Amino acid sequence: LERVKESLASAVTTGDEETLKISDGFAEQLKKQLNQVGQLDAKLKQELNPILASFDSYYSVAYKVSQEMVSNSADMSTIAERSQKMNADYDATTSQLSKFRDIQLQHFTASIDDANQQASTLITVGIIMGLITTLVLFGTAIPVVSGINSSLGHIIRSLKDLAEEDGDLTVRIQTKSKDELGDLAYWFNS
Repeated sequence: LERVKESLASAVTTGDEETLKISDGFAEQLKKQLNQVGQLDAKLKQELNPILASFDSYYSVAYKVSQEMVSNSADMSTIAERSQKMNADYDATTSQLSKFRDIQLQHFTASIDDANQQASTLITVGIIMGLITTLVLFGTAIPVVSGINSSLGHIIRSLKDLAEEDGDLTVRIQTKSKDELGDLAYWFNS
């Protein structure tokens, strides 16, 4: 918007019609960018429509006044009134754009804050799940290790007794274990 205003002012100051064409390009670029933003969401388009209308109102007067001044065909009796309308439309457009920008910035900031909150919640849930998993693993591992240790200790004592009794192979290893250690005792006894 500033570029449009500056290029129109420059065209009037220098009397250069080429600068008027440049300002036309800036105006089209601004409208195109606003329309692209409006295509993202129907609600945004509704919010941008009054801004575009205000800009069109400003630009049509500003361009016509600038063109007349460059070609020295301006009606000086109406220039003050048209300039006031042009400035009022410019101020309205600037105000509406600023308000739109501030609202979008608030939405963006709120979305980022929400995403950060969700990420924080996910991290907390992950830590809690990790702790619960660790506790469950230890809760199931301790009885298993204890049972293996008990069976292994019994077999070791039985083998130690066997070795201390001068290698009497008629001694049997007693076990109630149904796992690999029970199989070891069974096959030793066989």
